Amino acid sequence: MKITKIISLSIIWIILGLISLSCVKDNSNYDYREINEVEIEGIEESYSAVMLDTFKISPVLTRSLEQREDDLEYYWILYNPTQTYNFADTLARTRNLDILVNTIPGSYKITYRVKDKTTGVSYRKEFGITVISELQRGFLVLSELDGKAEVTFISEAGKVYESIYKNINGEEAGTNPVAIRYMYRSPFDYVAILCDDARGGVYLSSLSFKKMFEYKELFYEGLQVIKPQAMTSTEYYGAVSDYQAYGTQIYVVNNNRLHLKDIEYSTSVEGVSTKIETKFYSEFPGDYEISTISFHALSHEAFYDMKYKRFMYISNYAQPNLYVTASKPDGVFDPADVGLDIVWGKYTKSARNKYDCNSIFKDDNGNYFYLKFDMTTKSAINPTKKVSIPEEYQIRNAKTFAGNAVEDYIYFALGSKVYVYDCILNQEREVYDFGAGKTVDNIRWHEAVIKSRVMHVCTSDASGSGKKGSVYEMNVANDGVLSIKNAYTNVCGKVVSTHWKN
Repeated sequence: MKITKIISLSIIWIILGLISLSCVKDNSNYDYREINEVEIEGIEESYSAVMLDTFKISPVLTRSLEQREDDLEYYWILYNPTQTYNFADTLARTRNLDILVNTIPGSYKITYRVKDKTTGVSYRKEFGITVISELQRGFLVLSELDGKAEVTFISEAGKVYESIYKNINGEEAGTNPVAIRYMYRSPFDYVAILCDDARGGVYLSSLSFKKMFEYKELFYEGLQVIKPQAMTSTEYYGAVSDYQAYGTQIYVVNNNRLHLKDIEYSTSVEGVSTKIETKFYSEFPGDYEISTISFHALSHEAFYDMKYKRFMYISNYAQPNLYVTASKPDGVFDPADVGLDIVWGKYTKSARNKYDCNSIFKDDNGNYFYLKFDMTTKSAINPTKKVSIPEEYQIRNAKTFAGNAVEDYIYFALGSKVYVYDCILNQEREVYDFGAGKTVDNIRWHEAVIKSRVMHVCTSDASGSGKKGSVYEMNVANDGVLSIKNAYTNVCGKVVSTHWKN
């Protein structure tokens, strides 16, 4: 049939076409070249590293053809603890790993990737790492070093972490350092660094020392003037040993105006009561200039108005206002009209006086006074003592003070010497001399471990620029005399503020 003939001819032509194609010469290059592969050895399956310690790995690299490394590039990449391989952080681009560990404590994965730049082929080795921290308990030191804010941490075990903020965050904490404070109230645990500069300082994670916020960001309403001067909270000296923030409020003095921040604030999240971080409220209304020196004991706090020279308190935190404490014109002094400038003060904690406060004041004529008062009722501060301090006493010229949390002693420093003022006897005496060329810049009673009777004294020398600041941990005898327990020399700049951290 005609149709069958046409189909048969088509098949014949297709077969002839395939035969002709098979006869075409193949000019392709099928020469195969073996590549110089990389084998990675010398890396364990898991490691443990200590935060702010050095961590090193030196892999063994073997090539399949020619032992060379000039054609290789390297990557050490860390992945987040959930092991989802998101948020990768390149730790180094070197053959060997040699870094200062600044990763937040936790469990991670690290990939070591070696890439052949000639072929583009990469070779990998993955391993686990657990980062731990020794930064939990210790002494915080804020100093000024070459015009910058310098943070040093001395662990409870005595290990010194110099330049800890800069090493972890890769930046300066600020300029014109003012104060450092540890704040704790579960679940929030952080370190505040105050600086008299454009951003006002920073908040850090207490666990990792990573920056969390800038000071100026921690206000519900923007500040017209950024000038942090002091930060404090209600304080409590633990019955056993621990020092911690107590109560539910933190205060900051900014440009001599008082701001309040709730430590604890709970809200309902899907029906579950959840604590959230809070910010500072706008300044307390009123005509006042709050001193950077305030008194905080348990749930009691008293503030001093430098403008009208009087004590003030907060009555209602829900509707915050500052009120003048009750007047006592017939007392040894009138807390509602003290008429003096405050120099220093702190409440004392002992079995005998739970809310007593020791303080130093002066008048416009240069006369100095020791004042003692009871703030059991903050709305009616009870004055108990006012004593004139003799003209020859060194305490009149002191710039740094500390309160003994057990006895009625006030420690102070002048030049290279540390003195104690006996509040009962109205006497002062020298208790330690660091010697010529040394200046005592800061002293702090070790409130964290009352039974240990320890004080920290920070000094500087006149050796020039650089780390000329030293920290001494001092034993405190029952009579107030000091002796060196541990010395950490040349670990910071000139110290401006210290605090203990749990």
